[in-house]
Amino acid sequence: MYRRKTIYIPLLDMYIIKNGFAARAGRKVLRGINRGKTCERQKQINENLAAEKRAYLILNNFVARHDTGKELVRGDRWITLTYKPGRKPDSLDCAHKNLTTMLRKIKRKYKACKYIAKTEDPGNGNFHHHLIMSRDVPHDFIAGLWFDFSSHIDDEEIYSLADFKLIYYFLKSDGSHKCIAAKYSASRNLDKPIVKVTIMRSGHWRREPVPKRGYEIFDTQNYFDVFGFEAQKYFMRRLI
Repeated sequence: MYRRKTIYIPLLDMYIIKNGFAARAGRKVLRGINRGKTCERQKQINENLAAEKRAYLILNNFVARHDTGKELVRGDRWITLTYKPGRKPDSLDCAHKNLTTMLRKIKRKYKACKYIAKTEDPGNGNFHHHLIMSRDVPHDFIAGLWFDFSSHIDDEEIYSLADFKLIYYFLKSDGSHKCIAAKYSASRNLDKPIVKVTIMRSGHWRREPVPKRGYEIFDTQNYFDVFGFEAQKYFMRRLI
């Protein structure tokens, strides 16, 4: 059967609509017991779905620098943490523990802080961390917590999220030439997008979808999924 999945991002008043085939849609069948290793194709599907969920969380919780016409709204922050020689961790787990320890201290003092963080293993021992974080935590406070590992922190204001470049860089897949493994963490106060799934009685949809009144479609992707079925994804935002 075919289904339509609508993801609404309240912070941006934006919709992401996905049309495609879903083998289990509309079927009241319990999932069977896992009896073997997940195949590579399914691993890729799972990885893509996890990356999409993280992307939607970023869009619904963090803002880029923008002018509302009445005031200039400062953007949230893109932070990169590295290690100085002699303080590099031995494993991905050790590196991630260093990060989560720091994040717990931040949350203890700044309870409203939001973040989504990633510890990367590039394969050469140079473990590092990327964070997208709300702008309410002073740079000096973070620098003080990380000083034992490094005196240098890259801390930049986010100037754009709409082009997805920063999000794609943050979510570059584990196993790529720049990231052979990664671990993620996120604050518990992130606002989730609103997701609605409906069953489509037909497998046909407009190749050029029509926007809702007062909205515009700014990106449409027609493609075939990994199983060879037709699929579609498009983005719709409110007209300014």
